[in-house]
Amino acid sequence: SSGINAEYGYWERLTSLGLSSIQRRLERYKFIALWKIYTKIITPNPLKIDFKESSRHGPTAQRRIGRAKTTRTNSLIFHSFGSTATSLFNAIPCGIKYRFTLDSLKPALDSFLKSIPDLPPIANYRAPHGNTIVEWLERGAGSKPSLPAGSN
Repeated sequence: SSGINAEYGYWERLTSLGLSSIQRRLERYKFIALWKIYTKIITPNPLKIDFKESSRHGPTAQRRIGRAKTTRTNSLIFHSFGSTATSLFNAIPCGIKYRFTLDSLKPALDSFLKSIPDLPPIANYRAPHGNTIVEWLERGAGSKPSLPAGSN
């Protein structure tokens, strides 16, 4: 027996095993890949993404917004790596983006990601929310740790 109750739902099993959803792991990968382009670990910049520095937001990636003649092509552009990774990169706090070694980035990123709920969509179940990091941050998750119930 693996010690995992078969009556647990998907979300509870992920939590009990200390795992992130596939969606969250993919977002983590996208952020790290774009961070490697930002820090010039990956050169040349294969996506030709421009990075800007700001005293308020730190480094930000500039999305290339293209318009195509068909809705399908626009949808492909919107959901492409270059588009989703740049919005994700911009949502992560600059204190994490300013890490300049992979060994210091990963623990800081993982610690931050643990503060954001990970409730992935499940087949045949309509979730009341999206589960992307960007969506959670827009709702205010991850900004500060929540207190346990009953503590004030």
